[in-house]
This record gives sequence, C-alpha cells and structure tokens, in this order.
Amino acid sequence: RRMSVVTQLAPPAHTTFARRVGGMALSTDGRQLALDAALSELVLTDRSGHELESLGAPALYYQPRLSHSGRSLAVDITDPQSAAGDLWLLDVTRKVSTRLTHDPVNETNPLWSPDDRELFYYHDPDIWRRPASGGGDGRPVLQSAIMKRPTDLSGDGRFVLFLAYDRGQLDIELLSVADGKISPWQATPFNENGARFSPDGRWVAYVSDETGRHEVYVRSFDGSGATVLVSSGGGGAPVWRSDGKELYYVTPDDRLVAVPIRIGAHLETGLAQPLFELRTRSWFGHAQYDVTPDGQRFVLNRLVSDKNNDPLTVVVDWAAGLGR
Repeated sequence: RRMSVVTQLAPPAHTTFARRVGGMALSTDGRQLALDAALSELVLTDRSGHELESLGAPALYYQPRLSHSGRSLAVDITDPQSAAGDLWLLDVTRKVSTRLTHDPVNETNPLWSPDDRELFYYHDPDIWRRPASGGGDGRPVLQSAIMKRPTDLSGDGRFVLFLAYDRGQLDIELLSVADGKISPWQATPFNENGARFSPDGRWVAYVSDETGRHEVYVRSFDGSGATVLVSSGGGGAPVWRSDGKELYYVTPDDRLVAVPIRIGAHLETGLAQPLFELRTRSWFGHAQYDVTPDGQRFVLNRLVSDKNNDPLTVVVDWAAGLGR
C-alpha cells in the first residue's frame, strides 16, 4: 500500500496530465498522479460566509466532519512527504487538537457513530472503526482489494454508504455493519458519489453525472418512489442540516447553496438560496465543509493561498498501491 512519492516538484516535461478529478490529475500514461498540495485552513463562518474564527493553523486538511453534538471535528491531516493522511480530533470550543491515528497508510473520510463515541473511516483500501476517545485500536469493518471510501453512516449506526471505485467506474454501495454484507445502492452506467443519509434515515442525497454533468439528487433509502433533482445547473458535495429541513450543495463555480426540504409522504424542495463563495479544497467529490447542528455556522476547509502558485505532489506508480 506504500507508493513512491515525489513531492513539491514539477512533473517531467514530457508528462501530460489529462484526466482531472477534484484535486487530482492523472497522467495520460496512467502512471503518475498529481495531487493538489495547496495548504488550507479550517475556519468557522456564518451563513453569509463571514469568517468568525480560525480553528487551526494552515496544513493539508481533508474531509472535515463535525460530531453530532457539534463540539468535536474529525479531520484528515496529510503528510506532504508520504501523501498519506492521519485522523485528528479538534475540540471546536477549546481549540485543542489530538492525533487519533498513526498508521503509514492513508486514513481519511471520518464518520461519527450516532453517540459520537466511535469513528468509522477509510483505512486504505478498507473501512475501519475505532473509539473516538483515542483509547483502543482500530479494527476493520470491511476489507477489500479495491478502494471503498465511506461517505456516511446511518443515524441508527446500522449501515455505511461508501464510494466503490473499480476500473474507472464510481458506484455507491451499502455495508451492513452487523453482518458485513455488501449490496449495491446506486450502481448504473454513470458515476455516482457523495452519498449522505438524511437525519431520519429515510432519504439519501447523492451526486450523479447521468445528464452529462454532476447534479445532486435525493431518492428514498429503500429505493421506492421517484428520484428528486435538487441542484440546478450542476452541483455536488451534498450535506444535510441536522433536522433534515435544509440540504446544502456546492455549485460548479464554488458557491454554497441551501435548499429548503419538506418531508411528508413525499420529499419536496423549496427555492434554492445561494449563500456564499466557499474557496474550499476540491477533492474527489467529497464535501470539504460541514454545518453546525442549528444550520447557522459552517466549518470550511478553505484554501489559504492561490492554488495556481502552489506545488504539486506527484505520486509515481500510484495504481500499484490499490491492489495490495
């Protein structure tokens, strides 16, 4: 699972990076992967985007996720030399951070258990869980030969939605925590990602490129009823408010949008409200922001400099690490 890494160097002159996904670019020969190595900062803002306070010094942050109480933030801090991330916990009030994992493989995409006592997370290429207190070791929930990145845990803790990547195809699959069974949730000829349970567990917001561009949709968890298109003109990285009455997403021009949601016999959407420009890191379809339980403040993984002037991390023979 270790990969050869050249960091903060320009790729060879003959290398052409053609295929881009979020903060990554894949070379035309498929051997080299360029990663966005721009520093970012965790900041707390109001609904207008006004910065209220900084939550941490600049670093390579990815996948910030607030606990259900809103008092703790789990985040991946990546080592630029190895391109591998470790999970850290930040006390939002006291601004005290604690390192939770120390493994040499990439660990990211943290998900809080319903009682905030455990974290489920991506432990390359598997899904693991461990106590959020820092006591005790991590242990696998799902072991796999290919990438399976968790995107959400149901409110009752029974199911994990995860992004499955296989031979260039992105699908959404479902893991039963109790027995380890896997089933497809949204597997089509198109690419899907970013799946998030509604707080009541009845609905799932996700992203699909079935129209030729990425849009945000909502469908019932059990697959019944019609699929509802939420975004307009493109969208991604959906996040629910804790009461399920708003759904947020990011537009192609990097603006955060809030959509009122009314849930009865069917799900209905209200008039979308653009909030503010995010300026967050873009990374493989995963949300680089989160919302406090009351929906009045946002934690942003905001870039601190002009990313066009920042170095790239070039990972050589990156695919070799996926099959080990």
